[in-house]
Amino acid sequence: MAPSIALVSFLPDAGHVRPLLRIAEAFSRRGYDIVCYLPKECETYLHGYRFRFVSLDVTPPVARLTAPTAGAILSAVFVIAAVVSLFAHQDPVTWSTATGSGAASDVITRQEAVTSIGFLVAAVAVAALTPRDGTPRRAT
Repeated sequence: MAPSIALVSFLPDAGHVRPLLRIAEAFSRRGYDIVCYLPKECETYLHGYRFRFVSLDVTPPVARLTAPTAGAILSAVFVIAAVVSLFAHQDPVTWSTATGSGAASDVITRQEAVTSIGFLVAAVAVAALTPRDGTPRRAT
């Protein structure tokens, strides 16, 4: 039984695979059995070699963002933005005296309230308009 060598590459790039094939060919001439574990795209690089090819399916699955998932994420982002907009403000009430100064941030300004309500309306609109099964809604 001849000794064997495994050639392994996860990168489907000729610049990575072809130099390894040349090295494997030198071992093959010395009596080694060569098994190539390569991405499917590299199978064409083996023409002219008598190596065994084992395909590595290294292509990651494509995650598809469905409409309901995207709608839920976008609604959540709008709700978070609504809450954050209430706290991301300058202190509307400040004072200064001879002995010190201070500020009160317990007041929500009209601008903060309108911004927050706007984000909440956007969240509700996205949730209402997002199709539940991933298909567009039809006007009836």
